[in-house]
Amino acid sequence: MSNCDIDLILQLTNIFETTNQSISIRDIAGIIQFTTGTGSAQEVIEEYTAINHPNEFTTMNSTLDAIKKNYLQTKDLNGDVNGLEGFCSAWDLASKQPSFQQCQIQVLARRYWFPAFDFSQTIGMKLSVSIGQIYDSSVQLGLEGTKDLVKRTGRLPESIAANAELKWFLETRKQKLEEMGGAYGPTITRVKSYQYVMVNNPPSWNQSISVLNNDGKVVTLTCNSKFQLPNMTKQLDPIKPFDPNEISRDVALIPHMYLLFNMYLILILIG
Repeated sequence: MSNCDIDLILQLTNIFETTNQSISIRDIAGIIQFTTGTGSAQEVIEEYTAINHPNEFTTMNSTLDAIKKNYLQTKDLNGDVNGLEGFCSAWDLASKQPSFQQCQIQVLARRYWFPAFDFSQTIGMKLSVSIGQIYDSSVQLGLEGTKDLVKRTGRLPESIAANAELKWFLETRKQKLEEMGGAYGPTITRVKSYQYVMVNNPPSWNQSISVLNNDGKVVTLTCNSKFQLPNMTKQLDPIKPFDPNEISRDVALIPHMYLLFNMYLILILIG
């Protein structure tokens, strides 16, 4: 997997999350629409506060902390915005700072990319389209929700990277979104787009891919090298047998890759 492939994967999920074809970390709530209800927005703000305090969010900290604590304890989403007046303006102002932009990428990597990538390797996924699907599903449904989908698919992990197996996973995810209904119903476009990617692009991506946007229209994504993650083409450890009965085990981060990732981001933001 090349850095360009990773860039394309990030762009595709960015379309689903923000409707923007070009990645912009200055969108309100960021590159993948971090949310206060799940605490992901708070993680970005906490990273930012550690290096820049006081800041645009200081007056809201007690409310943000309470929402995050409630979610961690109950897993109940909190849509209450009392006490968060001015949050969007604060995010917009902070997002102009390179340090805040870097914090968004750090949280994206730690919370979503590296765990999703590592899990995709444990179940034998090799193709960029397969790894991208695990990442996108993790952004939308969480890593544990994605693991449950793999378990629900009922396919052997040693062959899951094959197109036939990915097709089964996509169908399982589509069924799950239909069952969830509500706001999740229209997001089936995420599945349809990946199905389109599988059929209309070669297994080895080359600088660009054709995808479907949220309106079902064909658009072309081109590697722009703007928000690449560190080189992920290192020799991987042998894939361990995957036990679906242990689907909820913790997925470790890759420490040295994370260090390289931070160094790479600094070069991007000051370059």
